[in-house]
Amino acid sequence: MVIGVVAYVTQPEFCWVPFQEVLDELPELENRIDVTIAGGCYGHEFPTRVAIFKKHREVKHVGAHAIGASFHDRAGARAALEAGDLDLAYIRYNPLHPGAARDLFPHVTDTQPFLFNFKSTNGLLRPEHYAKFGIDESFWRPHATDYYRFALTQPALDGVLCSLSNAGEVRELADALAKGPLDDEDHDYMLQLGELARGEAKLA
Repeated sequence: MVIGVVAYVTQPEFCWVPFQEVLDELPELENRIDVTIAGGCYGHEFPTRVAIFKKHREVKHVGAHAIGASFHDRAGARAALEAGDLDLAYIRYNPLHPGAARDLFPHVTDTQPFLFNFKSTNGLLRPEHYAKFGIDESFWRPHATDYYRFALTQPALDGVLCSLSNAGEVRELADALAKGPLDDEDHDYMLQLGELARGEAKLA
């Protein structure tokens, strides 16, 4: 098990204490956090913050051996990946927000940090949405697990961040991922659902 902790503070002087506070509150961690993660990063402020996190790794602050960051700015994520300072990065990619396929994934190389997705199920449509769009039950209605398959169809992604509630959901996700990536037709269909959800398309 690898323990990662994220902090969303941006001021450099405040990027140390949150991780120690976690250890103080959770003695069962036995003074060990493996990865310190800078949360909600944007390109304009990331260089200042990553300098602190590199210091975490250098001095083994709270026991950390690696550092990561989550990005809300794809240009910033690309720059960070190319700089090679991180061990792990998180970005957002789903049918509602597919832009990473255009301006990030084509630039990812095998030598760059691990790249994980978050908010994979953002834009998951419910029965009332399909009714609103005039999509009847004869059309495929992707399950939440299909949104994880959608994300992992991208070879640039090494994994997904998810929060499962019980063993049954773990089994469901494992069974879905065992099917492998979506084929082109299903992938494009989910992109079209995303366009509908954003109000950028109409059902023909």
